[in-house]
Amino acid sequence: MSYNDGLNIMTTGLSWPSLQPGGLNTYFKSVCEQLSSRNQVHALICSQETPATPKELIIHNAGDPKETIWKRKDAFQRKAADLMGDGSGRIDILYTHFAPYGIGPAIEAKKRGIPVVMTFHGPWNEEMKIEGQGIRHKVKTTIAKSIEHKAYKLADKFIVLSEYFRGMLHDLHGVPLHKIIVIPGAANVERFVPSTNRLAIRRTLNLPEGATTVLTVRRLMNRMGLL
Repeated sequence: MSYNDGLNIMTTGLSWPSLQPGGLNTYFKSVCEQLSSRNQVHALICSQETPATPKELIIHNAGDPKETIWKRKDAFQRKAADLMGDGSGRIDILYTHFAPYGIGPAIEAKKRGIPVVMTFHGPWNEEMKIEGQGIRHKVKTTIAKSIEHKAYKLADKFIVLSEYFRGMLHDLHGVPLHKIIVIPGAANVERFVPSTNRLAIRRTLNLPEGATTVLTVRRLMNRMGLL
């Protein structure tokens, strides 16, 4: 399929990795870039800066990260409504990441009969619980769960990275299993290639030659389970 035969796809995400490093943003950027190789992609992110992208991938600054999450949520809905217009093929499909920024655009998409696909990256409110405590924090996690639950009711299909997340989405939010598609994460095997001389790598990094060595690249947060 050539670019001219492609779809007009709207995506919503947190941010861009060059603006805010993180696994979700890296994944979101990669997906948007791949989709834009065959389609027109409008990516809504929460940023006041606009990263450089190919002409088929248009970045829209849909929210200000300095604002509250509720104002950002509403800003994403307004931007999506503006781009969708009256429907009529301006946007063919909505593909969202991160529930707070997906719920508003999904509401607008459903008004216009636009299919909604969501990627479930993990239980936002359950992860929040691990990182704090107290009454105010409990209120925040309760509201977060409500947002997630409402957002997921709007999706026609879901994408998850693993069978574990498929089960979690089903158990926590009651999403029917037939709506959830597992598409595992991947790596660019042309860029990330194991070294042919592993011993030389160990010596370069001053690692013991006979020991098992484990590397994890994660944020130092409780919910990552590093301890």
